[in-house]
Amino acid sequence: MEKSAKEYRELASEQQNQMEVMAQVVEKEGRAFSQDELEKYDGYDAKRNEYISLAESQERIERLGNLRKYEEKPILHAETKQMVTKREVDLAFRAFALVNTEVGLTDDMKRAADKMELNLNANTFTVKFEQTVGDGTEGGYTTNDSIYSGIDTALKNFGGVRSVSNVLQTGTGETIHIATVDDTSNLAVAHTENATISNVDVTFGRVQLGAFSFATAVYPVSYELLQDSQFPMGQYLGERIGERIARKKSNLYTLGAGTTEPTGFTIDTVSGSTCVVDAMVADDLYDLYFSVDQAYRNSPSCAWMMNDNTLSAIVGIEDTTGRPLWGSGLNQSPGSVLLGKRIVINNDMASMAAGQSNKVVAFGDWSKFYIREVGSVVIRRLDERYAEKGAVGFVGLHRCDSKLIDAGQNPLKHMAATDSGS
Repeated sequence: MEKSAKEYRELASEQQNQMEVMAQVVEKEGRAFSQDELEKYDGYDAKRNEYISLAESQERIERLGNLRKYEEKPILHAETKQMVTKREVDLAFRAFALVNTEVGLTDDMKRAADKMELNLNANTFTVKFEQTVGDGTEGGYTTNDSIYSGIDTALKNFGGVRSVSNVLQTGTGETIHIATVDDTSNLAVAHTENATISNVDVTFGRVQLGAFSFATAVYPVSYELLQDSQFPMGQYLGERIGERIARKKSNLYTLGAGTTEPTGFTIDTVSGSTCVVDAMVADDLYDLYFSVDQAYRNSPSCAWMMNDNTLSAIVGIEDTTGRPLWGSGLNQSPGSVLLGKRIVINNDMASMAAGQSNKVVAFGDWSKFYIREVGSVVIRRLDERYAEKGAVGFVGLHRCDSKLIDAGQNPLKHMAATDSGS
């Protein structure tokens, strides 16, 4: 009976364990493998490789089966109330993409577009569905076709700062007002019977989140690719456009100057510590950690954020005895936790370089960094721009804003890198 990919992986792991046990024995005894042991070791290795190969083959088969199930899974169209499949959604998108070209539409494309009552003459593509049948839950409409599924996947993969921040998704773009108040200096006072209790005014502040528009570069797709009935065109295009949007958002949410674009967190954070380029020490990290109030450090949203190159520099820090701090308690799991707090990689943050004074590490409560995004990404079709090249152009448009919500106690701080001392 054919085993699953997981079972083959487990068998490969068993062979690997046997190899490791043999290696530990000869290492402990300070000798090399005997000829019999070497043949036995090679046998384990051959079996391990065989199981890995079988697992990879089975994984390809399982992925194909999952793709078919995904394409055939029925969805309830929110407007027509008809059941459609992911495959039909993809065919309807192809109809939308090719309607004004000399290529024309296949019968399958036409039927799918008609079934969803899709307006092929519109220059934007949006299809809404209700819950997936069999989910067992009820709720509002969700944008759930293959294009937006691809966009959502890309946004998560490239999210960085977005993955830990407080994301507000709204249907319209009117300005949002968020009230702030810093009451940390006010304490309860002793009170005697019948004495008058004095008033202490509370000062409120307000932060506004708007909706700045931006667009991706145009993504041209050839007629041939759009015609390919086996290629998941909607998912593919969604992922490509989603990647472009995610990269831009990460940059804006990190470095945006505000006023005419979102305000990146590096604009609003204050310094918690300073390090010397190429000479960061553990105290620089401790200083930043303890510069943030304990109330924010205790938040489940508290995390570090840095460029991958900066993390590489931290890995190399040694204590006074020459031992790497990475392996002696500063970090519990390489690449994921520092002083007990999650590490988020954001390559839009500055990396350390001589002669610069950059904000290279951020730390604090990311629930206080608000990201506002308006509706779904709009996919717009450009019929004429690439027609002579046998292609259709697509562009993604979205609206967003971001702002650090700081009532006065600096929930996020940064470490600056300088070449002039700490």
